[in-house]
Amino acid sequence: MNFSPQQYRQSLVRELAWCLFSPSMVDRLPPIAPEPWLAGPDSAAEQILAHLDKNPEALARHLKAGGDRRLGARFEAMWTFFLEAHPGYDLLCSNWPVRVGDRTLGALDLLCLDRQLDAVVHCEIAVKFYLYDRNWPGLVLDRWIGPNPDDSLSKKLDHLQTRQLPLSSTPEARTALRRAGLPEPDLRAVTIKGYLFHPFDKNVQSPAPVDINHLRGLWLRLDDLPAWLRQRPDRRWQIMDQSQWLQPTFPSREPGREISAEGLLDAVRKRFDDRNRLVMLAPVTASADRRDAIDVPDGRRERLCIVPAGWPLGEKAGIDKN
Repeated sequence: MNFSPQQYRQSLVRELAWCLFSPSMVDRLPPIAPEPWLAGPDSAAEQILAHLDKNPEALARHLKAGGDRRLGARFEAMWTFFLEAHPGYDLLCSNWPVRVGDRTLGALDLLCLDRQLDAVVHCEIAVKFYLYDRNWPGLVLDRWIGPNPDDSLSKKLDHLQTRQLPLSSTPEARTALRRAGLPEPDLRAVTIKGYLFHPFDKNVQSPAPVDINHLRGLWLRLDDLPAWLRQRPDRRWQIMDQSQWLQPTFPSREPGREISAEGLLDAVRKRFDDRNRLVMLAPVTASADRRDAIDVPDGRRERLCIVPAGWPLGEKAGIDKN
C-alpha cells in the first residue's frame, strides 16, 4: 500500500500514522522475539485514519484522558487508540502491572489478540531518540546515547531482552494473568520508533538488530552550528517543539515559525538560554502534501539535532523521559 503520514490534513492524524507506521528502529530481538509483529497500514487502518482526518475528536479525547504529557505516554496512547479502533485486534490490557504481594515486577506495555494471526501478542513499545558519539566508551550500540546519556540503545535492548519481554512468560505473570482472566501470550514482539541521529560529518553503520531502514537525522554541537549553516545560506528551518517530535518531518510553512539560516543561530541560542534542552530542527518545504516525505533518498536531511557545547560529558540536554 502506497502510504505516507503526510497525506492527512489533521496534525493529530499525521502523528498517529507516524507512531504506527514509520520505520522501526530495530527489527527483531532473537530469541525472545525472533519474528517482527507488524500492525501494518491495511485497508481497515486506512479507513480509521481517513475517518479521523474528517473528525479527529475521538483521538483528541483519548489522548486528553491519559493526562500524562510525556512523549512515551503519548506514544503508547496512540497505539492503544489504534488497537481499540481496529477490527482486527482486541486490546486486552495496556501498561498492565505484574504484582506479587506488595512488589511490582514490571508491566506489560500491550497485550492484544491479533485476529489475523489468531494469536495473543505481548508487545513492548517505545519511542526513542539516540545520537551516536564516536568517543563514548563501548561498542557501536553503546555509543548510541540519548539526550540524557544515562540512556543508550544497548541498555534499552538489554532491558527488553532480559526484563521486559520475558516478563510475560514468568510464573508470576502467568499466575497474575490467569487470576485476571487474561490469556498468556503466544508471541512476544518489540516496536521501537524514533530517530537515530548520525554525526553531521559521519554516517554510522550499525549492526543488527538496528533496522537498515531506520529514520535518520544529523546532530551537531552548538559550537559547530555557525559553520554548518554558512554552507546552507538559503535553507529555511522550523524549530520543532517537543510536542512535535512524534510528527512526520517536512512541516508546512507556518507564519511566524519559519526561520532563515541567518536567524536560526540566535533562535537556537535562545532555546538553550531558556531551557538548555536539545533543540530539534526540520527543513521547511512549501507544502504539507509531499507524498514522498518519509521516502527521501537521503534520510539524513529529515531532522537536525543541536546539543549543548559540552554534551555529553557536560550538562545534559534535557528531555522528558519516555
